[in-house]
Amino acid sequence: MAKTIVQRFAARVLSLRTEKRLTQEELAGRAGLHPRYISAIEGSRQVPSLTTIAQLAKGLEVDLATLVSVDRDEKAKAGKVGAEIDTINRRLRSASLSTVMKIRKIVEVLASR
Repeated sequence: MAKTIVQRFAARVLSLRTEKRLTQEELAGRAGLHPRYISAIEGSRQVPSLTTIAQLAKGLEVDLATLVSVDRDEKAKAGKVGAEIDTINRRLRSASLSTVMKIRKIVEVLASR
């Protein structure tokens, strides 16, 4: 299912906050917001106003364009996933059939979670 713009923005705030190694409390202090409001934004339970988005950008020390570029994280993640799959494929080409079959079973179990 496709994520809504609110969910993508929430993921972007969370990503930038964790990238900068900030807690929700630290971001809240920097942005002049309540920590529970940060939690609600990151959980897609609140939709911030433009004023709040500007406060978040200030607290995260990024410009508005960086904060609202919600598709950037998804594209980066897709690129990383693709690179990891390529690495796995290269290594599997030299593995024995029994090893490949065991790995397939492991992947099936992990994917079903």
